[in-house]
Amino acid sequence: MHELSIAQNIVNIVLEQMKVHSLSKVENVMLKVGTLRGVSVESLMFCFDVAVKETPMEGAKLVIETVPIRGRCITCNQEFTIEHWLDDCPFCSSHTVEITSGKELEIAGIEVT
Repeated sequence: MHELSIAQNIVNIVLEQMKVHSLSKVENVMLKVGTLRGVSVESLMFCFDVAVKETPMEGAKLVIETVPIRGRCITCNQEFTIEHWLDDCPFCSSHTVEITSGKELEIAGIEVT
């Protein structure tokens, strides 16, 4: 379950930012998670709730935006959403597709009160 280590890393990063910016209460942590990361959103949310217990972040919520897989065709330069990992370009059927999104795993923001 790599979701537990991801959740703990998120908590550690936010706790450090709380110190740096003298924050006392975090309401929400916004996270972008790409489909290609293979992260279970439900497991990550559960692990986050466990990881914030008895910390200054206790009660904070994790708000997750799932980022779909998008690609750009090297041949025709069209961008499109990729439904299946090995999809060809839907415009020209080329096999030369560059992944442009779907690998994200980043804290997008922190809401404080």
